[in-house]
Amino acid sequence: MPSLDNRIPPPLVALIVAVGIWAASFLTGRLALLGPARFILAGAFFVIAVVFAVPAIRALRRAKTTLDPIHLDQTTKVVTSGVYSHSRNPIYLALASLLFAWAVLLDVPLGFLGPLFFITYMNRYQIVPEERVLEARFGAPYVAYKARVRRWI
Repeated sequence: MPSLDNRIPPPLVALIVAVGIWAASFLTGRLALLGPARFILAGAFFVIAVVFAVPAIRALRRAKTTLDPIHLDQTTKVVTSGVYSHSRNPIYLALASLLFAWAVLLDVPLGFLGPLFFITYMNRYQIVPEERVLEARFGAPYVAYKARVRRWI
């Protein structure tokens, strides 16, 4: 079986997980623990996603490097400033935050497994292969960046 490494675009993975969370809403009851506060909590996760994604995308565009994590050969520079000084993967962090917002909004117990699955999947099939390529391409500066900045947050 061929490896899944860098094969499925992360937004598509997030969309598949989001559909899974929605499907789980039909299989289980609601938590009903948060009541109306779930809208505030979901909104907070959404804001976190925007706070990480927007500056990350702008930084990559400003650096004139690729946003496409499937074609790592198009990477021309490693961005290490701004939001990238707090997280090596702020866009993936934003996608995970959106999934948490969705799970909270739907108020489904099984829904919280979705973001955890996404994070696990991304670590294994996207981030580790990306890091291998970036280390080979950018060498010691990238290794130093990895030592200085956490993978997620």
